[in-house]
Amino acid sequence: MFKQIFKSIKDRGFRSILIILAVLLIIVPVTVEATDDAAADIIQTEILEPVNPNAINESFSRNVQTKIQITNDSSKISKNIKIQVPLISVDSDYQETVNTTYSIKPTKVSNEGFNTSNGTFLIDSIAPGSTETVLIDYEIIINPAYTLSAPEVLSDETTHYSNKNNNKASNLKEYLKPSQKIQSDNSKIKSKALQITQDSDDDLEKARKIFTFVKEHMQYNFQSPNRNKDALSALTTGEGVCEDYAVLFVALSRAAGIPARQVNGYAGFKVPSKALNTNLGKAVSLWNYRHSWVEFYIEDMGWLPADPTFSSKNDEFKYFGYLPFDSRIAQNYLDQSLKVNYQGSSNGLKVEWEEALIN
Repeated sequence: MFKQIFKSIKDRGFRSILIILAVLLIIVPVTVEATDDAAADIIQTEILEPVNPNAINESFSRNVQTKIQITNDSSKISKNIKIQVPLISVDSDYQETVNTTYSIKPTKVSNEGFNTSNGTFLIDSIAPGSTETVLIDYEIIINPAYTLSAPEVLSDETTHYSNKNNNKASNLKEYLKPSQKIQSDNSKIKSKALQITQDSDDDLEKARKIFTFVKEHMQYNFQSPNRNKDALSALTTGEGVCEDYAVLFVALSRAAGIPARQVNGYAGFKVPSKALNTNLGKAVSLWNYRHSWVEFYIEDMGWLPADPTFSSKNDEFKYFGYLPFDSRIAQNYLDQSLKVNYQGSSNGLKVEWEEALIN
């Protein structure tokens, strides 16, 4: 079950419906309804490490498509349809968007903060029984990142990064402040951060200790009633899914004075990523691969990735400053919902939102 929030607003004699679709609504049809706010109930499948991943130094081009279909199921014409779409806006050293094309030109691309962008698309009208489609195609380069590969190599390891972003220290202050689901100013989180990082020599060692704590403290449970809540819940209950691991790491890091941010995207393909290229022209759905991980900032090194959800029996720091597989696509740093606003019959539009790899 997914979070659906529908709110009716009367404006100049028209009924305008705001549809908020949780970012996990990929290929799931959603019928517009005017209802009261409903609590989130998000089901995620367990995250597994990829089978037979690519070699550690391989980079791959990925074509990702966002597809939004809007169908008018009513007997009346729907007008002035405004669609606000979360865009793939991460441009890091392990991922670069080299080209973006749109089937409908956006009227505006806005920065929502935290380097996260939304595209606004306008459709004049949709006749009864008709469907309009918005396609956004991205060409992305995915690089494995292994800035750090072992805890004993904390500062002098040769980096794989291109260093194009490592020295960008702008807007670091916003990554030290509390934000939605990240209560870095909470007394319990501040106290725990101090306890974890005491006697640390530098910020990198602090981050490593926080990473270890989160991995050991959290129990992955995608059926937990506490999943997808916030950092304080993760600290208190010790269970949840990838988002809970991520927000707890970010909150503790910020409380310890380390800039940190949550990354939202897709990861953990359960097939070799090379297999995604075997059937040309076929789409590989990103359904079930929604994932969150983190990045933290270290002076003179820049933004480093980490994934406290993934685990390795042989190397507990395998995903600390280290993303060795290309089966990972970052979307943004601020989880956004798809929003559709229109003038017409209540419950008149059905919306389908799909994101897939296109070979």
